[in-house]
Amino acid sequence: MPVDIDDLVTFSNHPLTPTASEPPPERRLEGTPKQGVANYFTDATGQLDAGFWESEPGKWHAVSERNEFCYILEGHVRIADERGNSKDFRKGDAFLIPYGFKGTWQILEFTKKYYVIFVPKDR
Repeated sequence: MPVDIDDLVTFSNHPLTPTASEPPPERRLEGTPKQGVANYFTDATGQLDAGFWESEPGKWHAVSERNEFCYILEGHVRIADERGNSKDFRKGDAFLIPYGFKGTWQILEFTKKYYVIFVPKDR
């Protein structure tokens, strides 16, 4: 089946209203951050997702069982590894969290991001 221009996924149109969510209680470290996610695309294999995510301030344990590319649209995020080393990301920053990362996500200011997630089947 041919793919044409109408099949392109245009993130800037924000076609979906984010679905409410929050980190699971057992992973929360600070606050009860309200979050929203709007998945714009899932490929036919179910391994690749892309969309929009937002979160209020809070902090939780992060265990990455996927590869995730993030592009920060607004806000301030601090990601720390298990040893306590951390990096801050703000509007315009892009980064990739590789499969197997363990640490914390901390939202310091209300944050919005685009994401692209790939979940390897062989892991």
